[in-house]
Amino acid sequence: MKTIKDYRKNNFVNSWRLGVGLMTPRERKLMFALFFVVLAAGCLEMIAVYSIAPFFKFILSGGDMGSMPEILDRLLKNVDQELLIWIYAGIPAVLLLFSFLSSVLMSWLVLKFGIGRWQRISRHIVYLIQNVDVGWHSKVNASEVVRVCFQDTQYFARDFVIFTMTSLSDIVVILFLVFILCFTIPWQGIVFFAVIGSAIISIVFISRPRLTSYAEISREKANEMNVKYGELLRGYKDIRYSLEPKWFDQSIDLTVLTASRTHMKLNLWAKVPPQFINFLSQFSLLMIVLIMYGAGMPLAEIAANVAILGIVASRALPVANRLAVNLGKYWQVHPFLLGLAELQDDLTNYQIKNSGIEGVSCREMAWQKVSLELERLSIGGTDRASLRNISIELEKGGLYGLVGPSGGGKTSLIDVLMGLSNASPDTVWLDKRPLSELNTSSYRECISYVPQSPFLVDGSILQNVAFGVRYKDIDLNLVNDCLCKAGLSSLVASLPDGVQTSVGDYGGRFSGGQRQRIAIARALYKKPKMLLLDEATSALDGQMENTMRALFEGLSRDMIVLMISHRYGVLENAKKIFVLDHGEVVEQGTYSQLLTKQGVFSGLISVRSETL
Repeated sequence: MKTIKDYRKNNFVNSWRLGVGLMTPRERKLMFALFFVVLAAGCLEMIAVYSIAPFFKFILSGGDMGSMPEILDRLLKNVDQELLIWIYAGIPAVLLLFSFLSSVLMSWLVLKFGIGRWQRISRHIVYLIQNVDVGWHSKVNASEVVRVCFQDTQYFARDFVIFTMTSLSDIVVILFLVFILCFTIPWQGIVFFAVIGSAIISIVFISRPRLTSYAEISREKANEMNVKYGELLRGYKDIRYSLEPKWFDQSIDLTVLTASRTHMKLNLWAKVPPQFINFLSQFSLLMIVLIMYGAGMPLAEIAANVAILGIVASRALPVANRLAVNLGKYWQVHPFLLGLAELQDDLTNYQIKNSGIEGVSCREMAWQKVSLELERLSIGGTDRASLRNISIELEKGGLYGLVGPSGGGKTSLIDVLMGLSNASPDTVWLDKRPLSELNTSSYRECISYVPQSPFLVDGSILQNVAFGVRYKDIDLNLVNDCLCKAGLSSLVASLPDGVQTSVGDYGGRFSGGQRQRIAIARALYKKPKMLLLDEATSALDGQMENTMRALFEGLSRDMIVLMISHRYGVLENAKKIFVLDHGEVVEQGTYSQLLTKQGVFSGLISVRSETL
């Protein structure tokens, strides 16, 4: 069975296989069915084009019926000339109208199919990211993933799906035009399309290596620009006060320069082929006329044949130009299809197995106890055992603490408890039932998580507290109550727009402590069964930290509360503190019990006291 690695070589076949491979079986069937719609529209268009030929031959031959095809000659030999003109003009007019309408319908269906694939693949990527193991995030560059989700999905839908269907339509049109010319003026038609066909083939083979190289450079530089602009916006202070601030400007400028030059070359190769085909077609028409004249053909017959060639050429040239460009795009689009396929394959490999989507809902469970039993777990795809020999129990009615040196695995343990690890279904137990038997989505809905650096959207305070809730469904009274508990009432009251005040990008209009309290209010709005706090008070002053400490202790009477903190004083009243060192729980007990042991926890207290 072939893997994504087998399609890394940039060629027509691999681009086709990658593009088709990104489709579902149903989408492939729809694409096959749509091909017949394209075929029917192409047939109707060619019939309409061919129907013009008798009219021109009739007019240019002075009404000579002998110049008509034999079947038309028999049907229309007794019809007067004036009526013949209306017949020869009316039938093509009707056929052209129907051809136009069918072409519009075909274009709409092709575009709808292509845009639909864009929506579907985007939804699928979002679904995979929502259920991916947390270790995946530690090994990818978020900016590159964003670019793939935005740009590569567009290339798949717009430049593969749509131009594939368009190319099939164009091939059908050209084949019918060849048939028409060969049926009407055999040798002239063969010469004309031999020249056009040779031009298309030559252009495809000449442009292929260049398009391949330019496309790969273009994608690489798009990645770099996405990453660099993201770093510029997030790290503007560090960059501005670095030893050489201009180095970052220069690195962006160099990337943009390379990208713009590559883009110019890609556009140049998109414009030259049509001009080359136009030149050859006009040159071939001139040569055909000279050959007919040199062979002694009457001028009236030459004029009739040129008229037919002109009709066909008016339709063939745009089609040939578009086909030449679209065929070249199979090499141009390959890096983007490969990137999208690799992302999808990578996400699939990191999906959380046995997620229990159809399992028992956790919303109605008692949530008396959550336990974690874990022998060994590597985080971030490394061979290092980030967590090992973990056995903890968290019960409703108490505040629990999780402490330890930096890098000891505390956040990794929280990730497993939250159901974000592939190990979660078999290691996390709720009320004596493994997570693999429960509905993972409902389990996550019952948990609130507050990290050290909370995520805030560029919206209002209201939107960030009632995060994920539709505006019309937001409980404003509950929002205000949560803001009050988080110590934000006076701040919100002082703002002109109150809860409608925008927090800015990444919450930049508020201090670190205010952002943390907004995140705490969000956690409370959810009315969780379990509250997980990962250094959630690290940016608060002493007075506000004591307020939050009292809040969490009060909340722990009705829910499970687990708190990571390097400010150990907030855990003095904790029911139990777990000390994690090098991925292993080395001590557990109350604050006073751990101090008495004179072990790791006592050492952490001493170190912190010395640094204050």
